[in-house]
Amino acid sequence: MTKRLETLTDLVVILAGLSAIVIGAMWVSPRVVRSDPDSSEREITSVGVVEEWERYASARHRIGSATATTTIIEFGDYQCSFCRDWQPHIEAILRKYPDDVAFVFRHFPLSDFSYAAARAAECAGDQGRFWPFHRALLADTNWFAIEQFAVTAGIQDMAAFDACLADESPVPFIENDVAAAMQLGAQGTPTILVNGVMAYGVVDSLELETAIRRVAP
Repeated sequence: MTKRLETLTDLVVILAGLSAIVIGAMWVSPRVVRSDPDSSEREITSVGVVEEWERYASARHRIGSATATTTIIEFGDYQCSFCRDWQPHIEAILRKYPDDVAFVFRHFPLSDFSYAAARAAECAGDQGRFWPFHRALLADTNWFAIEQFAVTAGIQDMAAFDACLADESPVPFIENDVAAAMQLGAQGTPTILVNGVMAYGVVDSLELETAIRRVAP
């Protein structure tokens, strides 16, 4: 084990097994860890440490500091309730640590409906509005109003957006993310990497803060 991996393993408690993970139709019902008000630090409950994890951070959708000491990667599904629960935690961390944290989102749609939502998000991204659209999808599941989401996200060229929805141009980007998730061994959503520490489910902001402090120079 390299010195880098030894440092990473200090961040987490490695589970002896995956008995807490219930898999059905490629959907994980994860153990959700909430903040303990009596504790100032909570460690991420991990399912392993990923070597050369940086290759999973090479994706289209990245937000946060270019010189971040902590990179958080999510493989997510817009129809996943746990992904919606996780969103406020990552948003809080990005606000609190704008110079220390970067966040990468990668698609791992587990249904046709969520695949269509991923395509719409990519079409929004063509106009530089991926992140507002991404947040809108996680905030409201009334996806029959998809064009209203586009307006909310600030998309200017609705004709181009509609044309993108009708063609196959977003598919290669989504399939690239799905292939990366499969290579990683993701078994559900959200699958999260925090500097290579792999976890399933909602990692709360207090746990993320603990990890950030431990890797800060």
